[in-house]
Amino acid sequence: MALLEQQKKTRMGELEHIDRLEGRIAAEIKELEKSTIAMSKEIEKYSNINDLQDSADATKEHLVEMSDKYTQGIQLLEKVKQVDDENSSEWKELQELKSKLRSQRKEFSKLQEVAELRKAKIEYGNIKDDCRRLVEVINEAIISAAQ
Repeated sequence: MALLEQQKKTRMGELEHIDRLEGRIAAEIKELEKSTIAMSKEIEKYSNINDLQDSADATKEHLVEMSDKYTQGIQLLEKVKQVDDENSSEWKELQELKSKLRSQRKEFSKLQEVAELRKAKIEYGNIKDDCRRLVEVINEAIISAAQ
């Protein structure tokens, strides 16, 4: 009789463990589904490379136009300013703006390089394979837990 009680207690512990596993598995499945939805949206967003490239080109053109406009304005201000006024607040502000423009150009160039690298590396096959593998592992865990 004691042996049966011990086996019953062991089985109850196993059932509780299975219940906890089922809860964790359900939570993991929900997270995977959320990730799949997010990745699907990203795939849709990046699937049309031509539209993405057109958008990037339009942004680049706008930024180049703005940069040229500010550069022309700075050049005009430099022509107007005399060397005597180097200590004036306007001159200092102009120099700060020039420095800021240079740093923004560098940043734009870096961002453009990053965008080109990301465009070249868009590959969702590995992520999709990982998701499938995780689903298989979870399914196997559910099947083994149910047995």
